[in-house]
Amino acid sequence: MLQTLGACSAMPWLGSLRIGDALKIVVDCRNSIGKTSPRALGYNVTTFTRTAIDSPALAAAETQLDGRYVRIPIGLRGGRVTSGASGGPTSLDACALIRWYQERRFRVLVVLAGTSTDVDLHPGDAATMTRMMAASGVDLNDLEISSPNEPNNKKLSLEQSIALAKMCSDEVRQVKPGKRLWGPAWTWYDRHALREFAKAMGDRLAGVDFHNYAMGVKSLSTADALSQTSNWGKEVSEVREDLKGLSVPDQVSVSELNFSWRFEDGTPPDGKNRRFYTAVNTVWCASVVGHILQARGSAAIYGNQNGALGVFSEDSEATPMPAYWGLAPWTGASLFPHFADTFFEVQSAAGPSVEAFAVSNEVNGANIVLIQKSETASAAVDLQVNGLSARSFAVWQSNPDKPMAHPRRLAAPSLSNLVLPKMSVTTVVAT
Repeated sequence: MLQTLGACSAMPWLGSLRIGDALKIVVDCRNSIGKTSPRALGYNVTTFTRTAIDSPALAAAETQLDGRYVRIPIGLRGGRVTSGASGGPTSLDACALIRWYQERRFRVLVVLAGTSTDVDLHPGDAATMTRMMAASGVDLNDLEISSPNEPNNKKLSLEQSIALAKMCSDEVRQVKPGKRLWGPAWTWYDRHALREFAKAMGDRLAGVDFHNYAMGVKSLSTADALSQTSNWGKEVSEVREDLKGLSVPDQVSVSELNFSWRFEDGTPPDGKNRRFYTAVNTVWCASVVGHILQARGSAAIYGNQNGALGVFSEDSEATPMPAYWGLAPWTGASLFPHFADTFFEVQSAAGPSVEAFAVSNEVNGANIVLIQKSETASAAVDLQVNGLSARSFAVWQSNPDKPMAHPRRLAAPSLSNLVLPKMSVTTVVAT
């Protein structure tokens, strides 16, 4: 019998237990606790190695994943709109790449960059790029535009960053009157800086975005990193609160995130963070994404192809990486329905290792994402779903021993005493 489904509360329930001591989880689909958008989740298009317009394998892999939000750096280099990434290819037709995603109904956020770095835009560059995109067939109405990337990482002060963003805004509006910009694409979470940027931008502002990685300066233990994933939702909520107080759009995006911002981040024993290639990154990504979406934010993993930090491998096959399987519990990865727009209440006993989120899906059912963070123990849950007239359910579960492998669909699953393996993500799909 199909048990009643529920959703997560403002702070998803956590639980830890021995097999046989099943935790009770109750999802109440009659009680909405937040709204989201199916286009709130995706990844950065790094423009390195390959892109969807020159690699059929990568195009197929991106289509399969069904992430619907991409962030693309663009710059005016050599008289054309091309990659804006430092050291990126100058031969890339960025307008064609944008059109590829727009034709497939992705939400596209382009980040304006200068002639050689993120911030060295000359007067007129932003207007020229906007005109060139429009002339090439890019739909400006459905295009989101951001002020330059990580200005504070390029030693610009907050005041200089605001001035640069206002220059870009004025120039974009020469081509598309009334167009609002995202920003400031801050390198880390700084509530004061984000609030002051939004205040200064006023009606120029489309939304606020910032970057946040689990580590990169100092390596954290797996337990510490996983214990902090709720911070991403808390930060989104804080910024939304500030934006509401300023009477500007309360749209927030964590536009770069990952387990670390570099592979060689000092992780013992040799300084290389090989957890990128393990189930740890799947679990971390799935959890952080859940907290951001539930807080009504948007999330973009960095990046689609970027070595250890990639959602897809850099080889010609564009193989799914562990981060891919951290997104898949939400997008469905063409295995099951994509999340829709409503988070539901989840009630459960508290504990340190298991998280649960519940969200509507696109076939008028619900997806319940169960995340087991323990490095050593499995857990068991009894899941009850209330207020949903589901006809059937399926259970998909990642394999912690094969972190790059396709998740398995459990045969004849039961929602009673459902076992969650250590360091795994399980999605219960009610349709």
